[in-house]
Amino acid sequence: MEDHSNLRWFFSCPSKLLESRFAGCPMKRTNTFSHYRMNLRLGMFSFISHRITGFILLLAGLVILLSLSAVMLGRSTFEDMLVLIQFPIFTVLGHIVVFALFWHVLNGIKILIVDIFRAGRLHKVLTWIMITLFITGTLFYFVHLLPGVFPK
Repeated sequence: MEDHSNLRWFFSCPSKLLESRFAGCPMKRTNTFSHYRMNLRLGMFSFISHRITGFILLLAGLVILLSLSAVMLGRSTFEDMLVLIQFPIFTVLGHIVVFALFWHVLNGIKILIVDIFRAGRLHKVLTWIMITLFITGTLFYFVHLLPGVFPK
């Protein structure tokens, strides 16, 4: 004979989605974002900033793709797009994309080190090293690569 005790339990449970089979009591409903509210530490900052910078890079890639697709609409349309891109707001947005790319790459390397070498215990140290490299790289960008910010 087949054992149907699992099915008997499933059909006898009045709230199938909220009942825990192993605990014997309803699971507590929690707010999804309450975990994030309680866990605003360095690891969560790293996690959220990685997602935000990835989204910024996605949007920048779409803008670049759409602006380059103006070539298909003709030479005059492409030249108009180039004039539009030379406005100061696009220069500032370009620098923001560079910073987002640098942060995203450093954070991605840190995630790879933690995942490949099973270095979860070094996560906080690696995050501080990443932040230090980001600040150093940003200062290098401002001093050497960004023309006209610091006149010599």
